Amino acid sequence: MSTDNGGIVGSYAGTGTGETAPYLGNLGLMLNLRIPILHAMDEGTLNTLLNTVDTSVAVQNIDVTLKIPQFHIQLAFKFGKIAAANNKRLRNVMIIRPQMSGIDLGTGYAPDSAPVLQLPSTHIMTYGGLFETIPILRVTLFIRSFQVPGQTGFMPSFSNPTWGEGFPGGAVPQANAVFRTLTPKLGKIFSRLPSIVTAMSQYPDFTAAATSPSNFALAIHRDGTNIQSAWVIYPTSNTPIVLPLCSADKNDLSQKQTIGSTDWESGSDQACDCPEGIRPWGSNQLLPTSPQPAGTVDPCKNIAVGSASITGSNYVANKLPFLQEAINTRPTNPSTGYLALPTVAISGFTVSILP
Repeated sequence: MSTDNGGIVGSYAGTGTGETAPYLGNLGLMLNLRIPILHAMDEGTLNTLLNTVDTSVAVQNIDVTLKIPQFHIQLAFKFGKIAAANNKRLRNVMIIRPQMSGIDLGTGYAPDSAPVLQLPSTHIMTYGGLFETIPILRVTLFIRSFQVPGQTGFMPSFSNPTWGEGFPGGAVPQANAVFRTLTPKLGKIFSRLPSIVTAMSQYPDFTAAATSPSNFALAIHRDGTNIQSAWVIYPTSNTPIVLPLCSADKNDLSQKQTIGSTDWESGSDQACDCPEGIRPWGSNQLLPTSPQPAGTVDPCKNIAVGSASITGSNYVANKLPFLQEAINTRPTNPSTGYLALPTVAISGFTVSILP
């Protein structure tokens, strides 16, 4: 069995030391094996093989060659490696780890294509993408096996094949979504928002967003170039936890702050872009009150992205310029390249350079 369709879900930059591009020794690839296999055979034939692989040595020993021309490599392995002893299911998700230190396999949800991100914790995540040609909005977290006692290989979830956190519809991820690690600046802003401080009592892991932002993911949705919403995502050993960073439908809403017996209003701390200033409640005053009333917090302060102080005791920077900066500076995942490595045999998989 041989196929030239590698079934790439996405690529990501590994955390190891790699060569200079285009020789991508630190590259990581995520594959959906069901796609290339169904290029080599029909669904009925695949089901027949899955139904007999546990009892048939001949089926287990079928040679499979998977070619990934975009990255000039091929994988050779036996069919039993991706199907045997797996309850007649295909191990459909494959990770080729940075620097080719291992091949990870799992059974579970995998989109046809999606942004892929590896965090320093070694959690690997996908966001949105296509599933059987239909645009979907979902975060899926893949846990490396050494983090789960008793598990081997790579796993999304053996018990829940649709594991992941769904997002509201209305956007096409391939065109408008941005997925990257949380930036330090947005981590500080996020951690100072009154609504998030309240949420942290239920989700204490998010308290580290300001000090360890690279452990979190940032998802931004756009309508064209207009930012519609953003989320901060934290991977745990059970499921991704998602908290909203902002939403454009909060941009024009006010937020009440009561200091003593006096009510004040500001822009909403849940807005992606809101007017600076604290105003008397209900005054419809558009200009900021100066000086700012003692004890109030302005969540919409106009702070330049280059400023050293984006949060303070009585203010939090408006998010819009920092969201735009995150979009403009996001790393680009490679779509092609060369793995500058010789032939490598790993756990029954042989990875070599395409001839």
